[in-house]
Formats: sequence, structure tokens, C-alpha cells
Amino acid sequence: MSVRLYVAAMSFCLGLCLIGLIGILLTIDPYQANILTKLLFFLSLFLTLTSLFSLLGFSLRKKPKVLFKRASIAFWQAVLISGFLVLILILWRFIKNLF
Repeated sequence: MSVRLYVAAMSFCLGLCLIGLIGILLTIDPYQANILTKLLFFLSLFLTLTSLFSLLGFSLRKKPKVLFKRASIAFWQAVLISGFLVLILILWRFIKNLF
């Protein structure tokens, strides 16, 4: 896979996930949503953040000369950051319901 194809695929995924996330935000009432719709929201948020942070990390990273290494590092850091952000939101939602 070439780097141009990687960037194009991540941009396409970002667009699709962003459309899905906006669709969920506009059509679903969070107070009456069941667990499946909440799971779908958090999954689409995770995928949107992952592709966004991956593209940002790839474009801002300057150190490694090998482009695939740069893309790999950016992707794994994006997965970790997105996972932590979504986990914080999920825990915040559950703690808010407890009190």
C-alpha cells in the first residue's frame, strides 16, 4: 500500500465516520436511546477520532524518514488517544448516572 493510498483511505474513512456521527447526533435522542444506539455512537466517535488523529499525526510528524514507519506510529498513537477519550466519555456517562 502506498502512502497516497493510505492517506486517501483514511480521508475517506474520516468522511464516512463523520457523516455517520453527525447523523447519529441529529437523529437520536440520548435520553431515550437504548444501549445499542449508545454503542453505535461511541463506536462512530472512536472511528472518527482515530482517523482524524491518524491523519494529523502523520502530517505533523517529521522525524522518521521512512513513510510507513511514520504512518504506523501515527495510527497506533491515534488509536490510543481515541480509545482513552472515548473511555473517559463512557466512564463520565456512567458516573453521571450514578449520582
